[in-house]
Amino acid sequence: YDPNLWRAVERVVRARAAAGGKGNARIATPLVATLIVSGDRLAADIRTSDGRVLLAAGQVVNDAQIKKLVNLSKMKRVEEPIVVYREPREETMQKAAG
Repeated sequence: YDPNLWRAVERVVRARAAAGGKGNARIATPLVATLIVSGDRLAADIRTSDGRVLLAAGQVVNDAQIKKLVNLSKMKRVEEPIVVYREPREETMQKAAG
Protein backbone atom coordinates (compact mmCIF):
# COMPACT_ATOMS: atom_id res chain seq x y z
CA TYR A 1 0.00 0.00 0.00
CA ASP A 2 1.01 3.60 -0.50
CA PRO A 3 1.43 5.40 2.86
CA ASN A 4 0.90 8.79 1.19
CA LEU A 5 -2.45 7.63 -0.14
CA TRP A 6 -3.51 6.43 3.31
CA ARG A 7 -2.53 9.79 4.87
CA ALA A 8 -4.58 11.61 2.23
CA VAL A 9 -7.60 9.38 2.83
CA GLU A 10 -7.23 9.88 6.59
CA ARG A 11 -7.24 13.69 6.18
CA VAL A 12 -10.44 13.54 4.11
CA VAL A 13 -12.19 11.19 6.53
CA ARG A 14 -11.21 13.26 9.57
CA ALA A 15 -12.32 16.49 7.89
CA ARG A 16 -15.67 15.03 6.91
CA ALA A 17 -16.19 13.68 10.43
CA ALA A 18 -15.38 17.12 11.85
CA ALA A 19 -18.08 18.64 9.63
CA GLY A 20 -20.65 17.41 12.10
CA GLY A 21 -24.00 15.82 12.15
CA LYS A 22 -27.21 15.86 10.20
CA GLY A 23 -28.25 18.92 8.26
CA ASN A 24 -24.72 20.27 7.93
CA ALA A 25 -24.45 21.66 4.38
CA ARG A 26 -20.67 21.88 4.41
CA ILE A 27 -18.92 19.19 2.45
CA ALA A 28 -15.20 18.56 2.81
CA THR A 29 -13.67 18.49 -0.66
CA PRO A 30 -10.15 17.22 -1.38
CA LEU A 31 -8.35 19.38 -3.95
CA VAL A 32 -4.92 19.97 -5.39
CA ALA A 33 -3.44 23.40 -4.64
CA THR A 34 -4.20 24.79 -8.11
CA LEU A 35 -7.97 24.29 -7.57
CA ILE A 36 -8.23 26.16 -4.26
CA VAL A 37 -9.92 29.56 -4.46
CA SER A 38 -9.90 32.56 -2.18
CA GLY A 39 -12.57 32.13 0.48
CA ASP A 40 -12.22 28.36 0.84
CA ARG A 41 -12.10 27.26 4.50
CA LEU A 42 -9.55 24.60 5.40
CA ALA A 43 -11.16 21.41 6.65
CA ALA A 44 -7.79 20.01 7.71
CA ASP A 45 -4.33 21.37 8.41
CA ILE A 46 -2.10 21.94 5.40
CA ARG A 47 1.28 20.37 6.05
CA THR A 48 4.64 20.42 4.35
CA SER A 49 5.99 17.18 2.97
CA ASP A 50 8.02 16.81 6.18
CA GLY A 51 4.95 17.26 8.41
CA ARG A 52 5.12 20.91 9.52
CA VAL A 53 1.80 22.79 9.67
CA LEU A 54 1.62 25.61 7.12
CA LEU A 55 -2.00 26.64 7.64
CA ALA A 56 -4.38 25.40 10.33
CA ALA A 57 -7.78 23.83 9.83
CA GLY A 58 -10.59 26.37 10.01
CA GLN A 59 -8.61 29.16 8.36
CA VAL A 60 -10.06 30.91 5.30
CA VAL A 61 -7.43 31.12 2.57
CA ASN A 62 -6.63 34.22 0.55
CA ASP A 63 -4.96 34.79 -2.82
CA ALA A 64 -1.47 35.33 -1.38
CA GLN A 65 -1.62 32.05 0.56
CA ILE A 66 -2.90 30.19 -2.49
CA LYS A 67 -0.04 31.51 -4.61
CA LYS A 68 2.48 30.22 -2.04
CA LEU A 69 0.70 26.85 -1.83
CA VAL A 70 0.76 26.46 -5.60
CA ASN A 71 4.50 27.21 -5.67
CA LEU A 72 5.15 24.69 -2.88
CA SER A 73 2.99 22.14 -4.67
CA LYS A 74 5.04 22.50 -7.85
CA MET A 75 8.14 21.68 -5.81
CA LYS A 76 6.36 18.71 -4.13
CA ARG A 77 6.78 20.42 -0.74
CA VAL A 78 3.14 20.31 0.41
CA GLU A 79 0.94 17.31 1.21
CA GLU A 80 -1.98 16.95 -1.16
CA PRO A 81 -4.90 16.68 -1.41
CA ILE A 82 -5.76 19.82 0.51
CA VAL A 83 -9.20 19.41 2.08
CA VAL A 84 -11.46 22.47 2.09
CA TYR A 85 -15.02 23.47 2.83
CA ARG A 86 -16.30 25.51 -0.07
CA GLU A 87 -19.26 27.78 0.49
CA PRO A 88 -21.87 27.62 -2.27
CA ARG A 89 -21.40 30.46 -4.76
CA GLU A 90 -24.28 32.87 -5.37
CA GLU A 91 -24.79 31.63 -8.93
CA THR A 92 -25.05 28.05 -7.63
CA MET A 93 -27.66 29.12 -5.09
CA GLN A 94 -29.65 30.92 -7.79
CA LYS A 95 -29.66 27.82 -10.02
CA ALA A 96 -30.84 25.68 -7.11
CA ALA A 97 -33.65 28.13 -6.36
CA GLY A 98 -34.85 27.83 -9.95
